[in-house]
Amino acid sequence: MSGGFQANLEWPAGGSEMRARIRAFDWSATPLGSINEWRLSLRLAVDLMLGTGFPTLLLWGKELIQISNDAYRRICNKGAPIGIGFAESWPLAWAANAPVIERVWRGETIMMGEAPFHEWQPGSDDDSWYSLSYSPVRDEIGAVAGIWITVIETTERVRAEATLRENEARLEEILELVPVGVSLFDGEGRTIKANPEMARLLEAVDLARADNIPWAILDRDGRRLTKDEFPMARTLRGDPISPETHLVLEMDGTRRWLKVGAVPSFRDGRISGGVVIAHDVTEAKESAERMKVLVAELQHRTRNVIAVVRALADKTLAGSASLDDFGAKYRARLAALARVQGLLSNLNKGDRVTFDALLRAELAAHAAFDDARVALDGPAGVRLRSSSVQTLALALHELATNASKYGALAQPEGRLAVRWRVATGADGERRIEVEWCECGAAMPAEADTRQGYGRELIERVLPYQLQAQTSYQLGPDGVHCAITLRITGGAAA
Repeated sequence: MSGGFQANLEWPAGGSEMRARIRAFDWSATPLGSINEWRLSLRLAVDLMLGTGFPTLLLWGKELIQISNDAYRRICNKGAPIGIGFAESWPLAWAANAPVIERVWRGETIMMGEAPFHEWQPGSDDDSWYSLSYSPVRDEIGAVAGIWITVIETTERVRAEATLRENEARLEEILELVPVGVSLFDGEGRTIKANPEMARLLEAVDLARADNIPWAILDRDGRRLTKDEFPMARTLRGDPISPETHLVLEMDGTRRWLKVGAVPSFRDGRISGGVVIAHDVTEAKESAERMKVLVAELQHRTRNVIAVVRALADKTLAGSASLDDFGAKYRARLAALARVQGLLSNLNKGDRVTFDALLRAELAAHAAFDDARVALDGPAGVRLRSSSVQTLALALHELATNASKYGALAQPEGRLAVRWRVATGADGERRIEVEWCECGAAMPAEADTRQGYGRELIERVLPYQLQAQTSYQLGPDGVHCAITLRITGGAAA
């Protein structure tokens, strides 16, 4: 036939396995006919396919008769059958390939993404991955006569990408869990990734852009930093930031203290970005500041307590008839001090001891809190100044002790009423006005002549130390005492 080759001319020439198989195959039994009768376009396509180093499968004619090269045979564990139709050779893969084949037959070139080998050769345990390119092959008159399928192995890339995704997932998990802010940035200072803690700390701002930052960024001395002094900018210049570096973020009067560290990352010997970490130490710093205040207050209170204890000892000794008398009185007054110290030590930040708590604690110590003879009337939660609590507690202790020994709490017919209210003075200061009223008691004659520590405390110490206004009257039926002193914030809400 025209364009045919002589029967004694060996084609395709060469010693490869697939060339030999093509030469030896009985093509006359296929729709392609005898190999010596093949058209020039088919022969050229086969020669090109056999000469390429990529695994290639040629499908020819409407029946899609298969012809492949040695590279294709090496990846095909079914022996790369030739001379039969594609649908017959790959019956399970045909359903997915038929639409693609139809489009290529209309002249399209189609690239198929990565797919595992076992998807297009079911039953295989090969875990290799491939991409496929489908291209039309035209005959002498330009009509599509076949399909050229190039198989490109992408196993390494697929595995590398899978490893990368795995590593990124692990990184995401780590970034989610770490209790510090972590941010990755590129060579331009743009944030690539930031964990939730960093987003919370910086409110999702981009530290590479000074015009996008709602915070003023200060150093630990309160100096505002310029954009070139930001941790990212310094790191990109090759200046690592020590994790001990402190920065302050300030907005709307609120300050947040951060301990910051940053290191650059390198690619090809050049800085390509970096990592910045930030740990919110605001609470720790505020706690440290509170601790300083508490230590100072503790020292102040300790000095006061020592002074009060020493004065108690002196006054108690001066008013005691014997060592046993001194011991009993001194222990009782120390217990009153201990009770007020207990109230002070249980306070939360910003709290104050309240008058009703102080009064009830003292009455309870004298077994008079639930006594039917005692009536209490006044608002709860009246906050006392810390400087007045100890002295007022001692005054209440002396009043309660006197009532328990001689007055209303010592006699069956005696009654005690304690009333208090909050008022504002002419100077605008809030004050508590306390009245201690005993009645129904027959006071012993010696009580009328006693000028003990309690009365001195109320009439002299309270006015001197607390600028209080006091009165103390010892009537025939009990003590009548009034105390007015400044308070903190009035009654609690």
